[in-house]
Amino acid sequence: MAETWGDWEYSVSGDEVTITKYKGSATEVVIPDEISGKKVLSIGDEAFSDCLKLTGIKIPDSVTSIGYKAFYRCVNLKSISIPYGVKSIEEGTFGGCYSLKNI
Repeated sequence: MAETWGDWEYSVSGDEVTITKYKGSATEVVIPDEISGKKVLSIGDEAFSDCLKLTGIKIPDSVTSIGYKAFYRCVNLKSISIPYGVKSIEEGTFGGCYSLKNI
């Protein structure tokens, strides 16, 4: 069951949070490292898909995995900051991100 906090939908498993959907309209986004006192450890499948206004995103050090097509068709995404601790990036994550120049 998805929970909501600000512009974020997320799921909780134990002490771990997965971002399941970004509902905001900001062009620059910083993913929180904690929601409700629990660490954000993953970005779920298609969580940012079709966020057409998104131009930049910063992922916190707490994240270790990025799901299938997480940023699919974010056609205006130009830069993304991925921390060293990310262990897996699923297939199609940046498909259709034609403007992406800086990772």
